[in-house]
Amino acid sequence: MNIKYNSIGYILRLSDYEHETHYINLNSKRLNNSLLNLGNIYLKRKVHNLSEVTVTASKVKFYNRSDTVVFNADAFILADGSMLDALIRQLPGVELHDDGRIYVNGKFVDNLILNGKDFFKGNNNIMLENLGAYTVKDIKLYERLNAIDSYIGQEVTGQKELVMDVRLKKDYMDSWLGNFMAGYGTSDRYIGRGFLSRITPRSRISIFTNANNINESRKPGEGILDWSPSKIGTGTKKTISSGVDYFYDLPDNVWKIRGDLIINKADNHDATSIAQTNFTQPTFTYNYSHNKVNRINTNISTRHDIKMEKEQILWWLNPSLQYKRWNAYLTETQAAFSEKQSNWSSEFIRNIYSDNKNLRSLINRKLSDEAFDGHKINYDVATGIVLKIPESFNVVLFEARFSGENNHENKDESYSLDFKNTPTLNRSTLRHINNFPDRRKDLGAKASYTHVLGRKLSLYFDYMFSYSDKNANSMLYHSSKDNDDTDKSPSYYNLSTMILDIDNSYKQKSINFTHSISPGFTGTIGNCWFQLSFPIIISTDRLHYERGLISTSKRRTSTLFEQTRNSFIQYMYGYSTWFASATYTTKAPDLLDMIDITDTTDPLIIAKGNPDLKNSGTFRLNASYSLSIPRRKLYAAVVFDYEAVHNAMAKGLTYDYETGIKILKPYNVNGNRIISGSNYVSLDFGKMNMFSIKHAMTSKYTRSIDIIVTENTPHPNRVNQYSVDENLSFGVTQFGQRIALTGNINYSHFTGDAEDFSSFNTVEFNYGLQGVFKLPYGIGINTDFTVYSRRGYQDNNLNTDNYVWNARISYSMLKGSLLFTLDGYDILHNLSNVFYSVNAQGRTETYRNVLPQYFMLGLQWKFNTAK
Repeated sequence: MNIKYNSIGYILRLSDYEHETHYINLNSKRLNNSLLNLGNIYLKRKVHNLSEVTVTASKVKFYNRSDTVVFNADAFILADGSMLDALIRQLPGVELHDDGRIYVNGKFVDNLILNGKDFFKGNNNIMLENLGAYTVKDIKLYERLNAIDSYIGQEVTGQKELVMDVRLKKDYMDSWLGNFMAGYGTSDRYIGRGFLSRITPRSRISIFTNANNINESRKPGEGILDWSPSKIGTGTKKTISSGVDYFYDLPDNVWKIRGDLIINKADNHDATSIAQTNFTQPTFTYNYSHNKVNRINTNISTRHDIKMEKEQILWWLNPSLQYKRWNAYLTETQAAFSEKQSNWSSEFIRNIYSDNKNLRSLINRKLSDEAFDGHKINYDVATGIVLKIPESFNVVLFEARFSGENNHENKDESYSLDFKNTPTLNRSTLRHINNFPDRRKDLGAKASYTHVLGRKLSLYFDYMFSYSDKNANSMLYHSSKDNDDTDKSPSYYNLSTMILDIDNSYKQKSINFTHSISPGFTGTIGNCWFQLSFPIIISTDRLHYERGLISTSKRRTSTLFEQTRNSFIQYMYGYSTWFASATYTTKAPDLLDMIDITDTTDPLIIAKGNPDLKNSGTFRLNASYSLSIPRRKLYAAVVFDYEAVHNAMAKGLTYDYETGIKILKPYNVNGNRIISGSNYVSLDFGKMNMFSIKHAMTSKYTRSIDIIVTENTPHPNRVNQYSVDENLSFGVTQFGQRIALTGNINYSHFTGDAEDFSSFNTVEFNYGLQGVFKLPYGIGINTDFTVYSRRGYQDNNLNTDNYVWNARISYSMLKGSLLFTLDGYDILHNLSNVFYSVNAQGRTETYRNVLPQYFMLGLQWKFNTAK
């Protein structure tokens, strides 16, 4: 501050580096006082112009728009070159299965669509594995009105589907976008993939092609990945697939067409070894088997939808066709023992008759080779029309469907079967089975009327009729004498010298007529939406069956209860959603299971019928609560499920300890049930929401009941499983980098009624580290390292620790259009190949051949003609 004198008085100047200079005039009269009060003086802050400013904002991962949850794709840190599946794996509350199924808080997502339109409907993996994540603007999750309600413009039928709608950025509209990749690695692993698409508001054409032998779609560092034995791909698989998808909405907005064509060929080589403990009574028995399968499948499918929509009428036509062809070769070695074996290799079983020490506990041994081939054609044509009642929201619907299937299969088999305690039953033979002609035709029709009361309540009445006609034939031939063809392979056959096995050959013709009446109502009261249905089904079955000396005809009329429209109630308020649904379904047993026959096609597993079977009933209850608060970056849900089955059908087991032959006969049992509770939490917090926590826990109780038959008396055999599964991850995101700590623990407690069953506990847990790092000069590193551990298994060989490390190094250039990658899978060569399961019939340990360790060098190119 300084003061300068002038002719009037003084000038007071106030200055500061952070503020603009301020002047005050002081006349001489004001200075006569020794104390001068100038009051409060406010200085204006200076504005500094910077050469460059970088603003870092916290991106919102999701937000609510009415009843829709919108996930912002740019808020998730992904590795360069990531596809859509990597993005979906990171969404809060979302679980993505390897087969493309998607669940949100335990609820199944009915359809994965693109820009509001179906895309290769029913084949989610095509979009998941071929659409680049970089093209996605956001992903919307909502319940979509069905075609009828959408046409009317109001919810009247109460039938919605949960959809996940992938929305593209504007840069990728009205232009061609392409994504191509090629890679080659050690162990002769390769991949080639191409995707080309053009999307406009009225049309889309998409083409894809894929060829690989890696049998794995997951990539290092892509969210929470599960490389546990039950989730990883098994065997070696060569796949070639191509397809095209299209839609076009005509300018008149009346006609709309869409369709797709997919061609797929897969060559699978699998090797599986199984050790099974059978809960037979009075003592347990043990089965060991090894099989190798080489199977080639070819699949061609096409589906098309044509729709006409006018003011008072909606009409559609949906034709589809599918052709499948397969051929396979199977080699199997199996044996049953009265004592547990420490060495049960394939060589041990083949050479067991040269080892008298282990021969004493042998029950039976079977060595077999099988070759089979076949083809199947499925066709389906559906059409429907909806008529609006003038000056109302009332509608009338008529639908019709015609579908069918033609199946043709041949099977050749060579096997040698030995019984240690009853050698007179030993046999070696060649067999040939013709499973044709095998045909099915179905006709269906539906009429429905919906009456709307005051736009808040809809009453509906559905009537459905269906007719099904099925013909099945199976002829089994075997060599004329046992023990004379042991050196022949399945390819050696001369039907003229073979004998028809009339006891294991059959002709079957079945007809079903079904009438279904389903009245109900759906409506809304404020924020509450509800639906209740009362379906009644009258089903008439006819069966004519010929097998050996048996020639019988059966007829049955059943009154069933099956909900084609679920009964539910949903309430939404603010950020919260409450939902509850209940269903009860009854089912009649197959008439074929009620015929008193003995099927010895498999000499070690004899199947019988039971004329006394009853209808079964299944009750399911689902309740959930979800909370979504975008401003607090919080997403949470609680889910409860209950299922109980009355008169469930179980295969009763009679075990012959001398021969090891199993006799299976269907019975009705009561007590099967599943109770589970789950909760999910996703939370971002900290400065710029750099920290994130994801939590998912499921507690489950399963009661499984089967039948054990001793002295011709069936006895229930119950196994209880109590399990808790916890998944937890903690992530840090900063400056475009992401690192996450992950962990999972699964605890199971098993109890059983069998005399030899000892209660036991198992614990499987894993923990690891995942990261996506984007370095200067276009370099990226993605990696995941996980330790998989098991404890509590009775076989100490299963109590293991496996260290799984995968990594990718990438280099991008030409503004990200070109990406070079180097992938390493199972770098430590420590993937586990053992899967363990328990049910009321026994304990099973399954060993599979998994994809071996490999490294792959890849090149990815993407383009967009709009740029």
